[in-house]
Amino acid sequence: MALKPDFPRFRNNSRAMTVDVRHVSNSLPSWGRWNRVLYHLLLIALCSTLWIGCAGTQEVTAEGKSLHAASTNQPRPSTPSLTPQALPLNEGLIRAHQKDLDTESVMQDEQFQNAVQETAESLTPFQQASVPTPHENPEKVVLNFDNAELHKVIKILSAVLQIDYLIDPKVKGTVNLHVNGEIAKTDLLSLFNDIIRINRAALIKIGPIHHIVPMTATVNSQLPIVSHPHNAGEHASPHSGVEIHLVPLRYIAPTEIEKVIKPFLSSGSHFATYEKSRLLLFTEFADNVETIRSLITLFDTNVFEQVSVRLYPIRLADVSDITQELEKIFSAFELPTKSGVGVGISLVPIPRTNMLLAISSIPESFDLVEHWLEQLDKQTGGTEIQTYIYHVKNGIAEELAEILNSVFIKTESKGGPARTAALTAQPQTSHTPGTQAELTGEVKIIPYATTNTLIIKANPRDFDVVRGVLEELDIMPRQVLIEVMIAEVTLKENMEYGIAYSFLTKGASTGPRLRGSTTGTLSADVLKIDAGERVNLLAQLRAHADESIVRVLASPHLLVTDGKEASLEIGDEIAIRTAVSEGPGVEPGAAEATVRKDTGTILKITPIINSTGLVTIDLDLEKSVVNAPALGSRDVTISKRQAVTSMVVQDGETILVGGLIDETVLDTIVKVPILGDIPYLGNLFRRTTTNKSRIELILLITPHVIRDISDASEITAGFVSKVHAIQDLMAARGY
Repeated sequence: MALKPDFPRFRNNSRAMTVDVRHVSNSLPSWGRWNRVLYHLLLIALCSTLWIGCAGTQEVTAEGKSLHAASTNQPRPSTPSLTPQALPLNEGLIRAHQKDLDTESVMQDEQFQNAVQETAESLTPFQQASVPTPHENPEKVVLNFDNAELHKVIKILSAVLQIDYLIDPKVKGTVNLHVNGEIAKTDLLSLFNDIIRINRAALIKIGPIHHIVPMTATVNSQLPIVSHPHNAGEHASPHSGVEIHLVPLRYIAPTEIEKVIKPFLSSGSHFATYEKSRLLLFTEFADNVETIRSLITLFDTNVFEQVSVRLYPIRLADVSDITQELEKIFSAFELPTKSGVGVGISLVPIPRTNMLLAISSIPESFDLVEHWLEQLDKQTGGTEIQTYIYHVKNGIAEELAEILNSVFIKTESKGGPARTAALTAQPQTSHTPGTQAELTGEVKIIPYATTNTLIIKANPRDFDVVRGVLEELDIMPRQVLIEVMIAEVTLKENMEYGIAYSFLTKGASTGPRLRGSTTGTLSADVLKIDAGERVNLLAQLRAHADESIVRVLASPHLLVTDGKEASLEIGDEIAIRTAVSEGPGVEPGAAEATVRKDTGTILKITPIINSTGLVTIDLDLEKSVVNAPALGSRDVTISKRQAVTSMVVQDGETILVGGLIDETVLDTIVKVPILGDIPYLGNLFRRTTTNKSRIELILLITPHVIRDISDASEITAGFVSKVHAIQDLMAARGY
């Protein structure tokens, strides 16, 4: 029978060396007698060689904890190889014999190669086993383990990694590892960690020694504690083994975060919480710490940044009843009402102020709350008189109180309590009720001018009626910006009938010609002018102004509240005698009664806006001139031109008011001194010149309705642009 030495099987190729451990056996094969004798001789020679080669290797074992330290041996002369050329030696690679695994011996490359070569030289050619050729690339290895003891695998890999280790006797297990291919030597440490982790152990480096301890014993080790500032942390190396982390929490409770991250912790990891300081302590493998840190950062967030809060005043109903009713309604919609921070909505009643607090992370849910509050916040009964405060938003408290007191007129009913009838208001919006409502008790409305508020004493049902009327009255008042131009035009032959008539005869596309009630020399004409012709009219007036034919008296812009009167006065105030006392002992002028009279240009205008946007303008325009007193008299006379009219104008439409013509005849006598005063003959030395002047007073009005703030901003921007244009024009002309 051929000799078959029981060497470990090594696969050698040009790239990697294989350590293949299939089983561990101490039995010898059943060979013939001579073969056994020869086998024992070879075994003695092999052991002698191994003893000499391992002189530089020392192994210490104490109480189950193995500490392996490899030292560098002096190179020995190489022995002849089985091939014509000597086999190259690989430093750092370890060969493990199957028998050596049983005795826990490890040999370095050079020692093992020499032993194999010496043993192989003593064999006959047909008895020689395949001698493993050392790996030509020392950076890669091939590993395969079948049911190998954990201690032996640790010993082999620690030798390859050239690390010193101390193993706890409680660490036990088996390893089954099959690698299809080669493993880089730089990846062996991660594989080493994985093998230890699978067996519920941890690799902890303390100084130069790697301690291999059970995972449950890591909290008792000398590991440093890694403190986590919030949203920051040290990124540890994935090869550093187990770490202890201390995490301060800001928002979430430690017991809540424990439920989240415990399923993601490695088996055997330790976890502890400290509620008072909101601290979290755990042990974990370094390559899994980043996952745990990300989960903590994700859940430890400010809940108020993710949810919205609304506070609703409950006016008529009880807030506790409203809350219960809303919870029932939302439950029917399958919308949670107990945990609004995540999904759904939370409703918190505040009985002291009768207000409802709504908390939700869904903004659309507040629209649903407002809708149902409008439907449910109704007063179903109650006759107890209460005091309410209504803060006036846009109107004036005294005016509103006067209107409400005139609307709700107290009347006596036969055989019953005093009742107050409520007049039905015309609906301005769709939610205004159109049916007639009646008050059930006495209502008192008292204005407080200092804070512009109304104090209302009524029962809840009556207050609901009064408040409905108040909400319709207390709205933002509309305003009108009125552009006014007042000018005097000196009429020539071609403008005999006034500038309005002259403008009509030139083919202007104007609106209908209106006539109002006037006082003056001639009746006033009211002419509507389209927007396009307004530019032509203004251009014509400016052209006449350059010729000294047109004199602009005033060009104001008046902002008037709807229904209020605005006035403009440009002129003097003079004293006019109304009574004179004469008699003995009375000095002239000592007993005179006088009144003050405004003269000049006086404009009074009142706009009224209807629901369609039309503006009704009540206009009063007066132009008065003080004449010199007559010869021998102290009393003055006043020449006055006045137009009082009412017109309806579209928003942005221009109205021309004209026809107020004042005709003046002036006789001028030119004579030769002394000769011109001779009767009859003086006519030869003097002449009389008669000058007639006809001056027309015109008024241009353009209203602009301001309904809200956006309209006011638009009109203001247009006015500012006009001012800038005037400034640019003046700068261009050198003013």
